[in-house]
Amino acid sequence: MPHAENDRLDALAGTGCFSQADFVRMQGESHRNTAVCRGLSTRQPPKYAVRNRAGFDFPRLSSEGCIVIFLKAFVVGGLICVVGQLLIDYTKLTPARILVLFVVLGVFLGAIGVYQPLVEWAGAGASVPLTGFGNVLVQGTKEAIAEKGLLGVLTGPLTAGSAGIMAAVLSGLAVSFLAKPKSK
Repeated sequence: MPHAENDRLDALAGTGCFSQADFVRMQGESHRNTAVCRGLSTRQPPKYAVRNRAGFDFPRLSSEGCIVIFLKAFVVGGLICVVGQLLIDYTKLTPARILVLFVVLGVFLGAIGVYQPLVEWAGAGASVPLTGFGNVLVQGTKEAIAEKGLLGVLTGPLTAGSAGIMAAVLSGLAVSFLAKPKSK
């Protein structure tokens, strides 16, 4: 398969109301590695699969399956927010320090390998909060070190976090055009 089609398959495998691990399991594989997903579209689809316009097979999920995925994300994301609110209410930490604390906590938990299984289980509930951003930085660093050696320490976090950083910058720019600043 050409490189662009591999990327397209990887991107499509992560969409919808199922995880990439579910997509791999649907094909009869037990690995969680995205490389396993490459080239699976040539196999015979199972009975419970749906073929989309791009020709890739995806499992059918009942509405109950989607509800469970959304519920897990809501509970985990909500618990992370509750911890942040408790820190604001019962400590003298400023919100900026709490945000930095969450990113550093995500980096630490990602570095010791605890946060990634939570992301795989809870999905957006664990990857969207700031702890998820810290985990993204760690995962990017690990991959870059494996590819580029010591130079990956510098390039990995920037490469992995660039999409989130750019989304934040562009969102801030868009809001600045719509909002009128007021002096205090």
